[in-house]
Amino acid sequence: MLNLSKIKCFKRSTSYLCSNVMNLIRLRCDSKLKKIRPFKFLTWHHGFMYFKAQSRDGENVFIKVDTQIFCIENEAHICSLLNSKSFISAPNVKFFKKYNGMSVVIFDYIDGEALKSKSLREKPELVIDAFKILKEFTRLGLCHRDIKFDNFILTDKLILIDFTYVEKLPLYNNDLILAKAPDRIEKDLGFHLSVSPRAWNDYYSFNRMIDEAFGNSNVDCQYYHDIYQIKKECNDRANNQQYTFCSKGNVIN
Repeated sequence: MLNLSKIKCFKRSTSYLCSNVMNLIRLRCDSKLKKIRPFKFLTWHHGFMYFKAQSRDGENVFIKVDTQIFCIENEAHICSLLNSKSFISAPNVKFFKKYNGMSVVIFDYIDGEALKSKSLREKPELVIDAFKILKEFTRLGLCHRDIKFDNFILTDKLILIDFTYVEKLPLYNNDLILAKAPDRIEKDLGFHLSVSPRAWNDYYSFNRMIDEAFGNSNVDCQYYHDIYQIKKECNDRANNQQYTFCSKGNVIN
């Protein structure tokens, strides 16, 4: 039985779908896709819609459609940058286009599942893998702003996803031009994972992930030292202005 929340999600998603039927038809022609079908249709994500489809060659692809805030171009830019930098832990971008009323990015489909607390407890080595990915991402001068379990996908390796709200770190130089997230989005973005309202530090968020996964549980002695060192480095970086982005344009003191 559908609950009230799912009914609301269905109503919103249906309205976005209906208002963009012609755009979706154009997308199908432009990208030569077939078998386009909704993915997680009862999920509300600030006007995003998700689809699965097949390319002309029969390969599965994932489609992310932005019908409201139009920050999805960030995702295409960041993924293209990561792909060009041989950052193997990011989705591969196949297509990006703006339409009248929606923007679309298409990726190779990732066949995996989101990390969970249980995943880290059962395989503590995943903490090490995720931390390496995060450090490499930071090295490029980027702040993800939404580091959480759902944004790490586990396949035969870990993949970091969802770059819509990425920002440049204040003390790094790069020439990226990124769309700003609307004020109403930033109020919710990261929620309890942010250092403080309108301030984001990916290492603070990652530390919270580790705490949530292990709590008072004992860590496998084989990985205890590694995870202890990771938490120590996360704490150091969480308190370092270099790794904190503040949307008001000021670094947190």
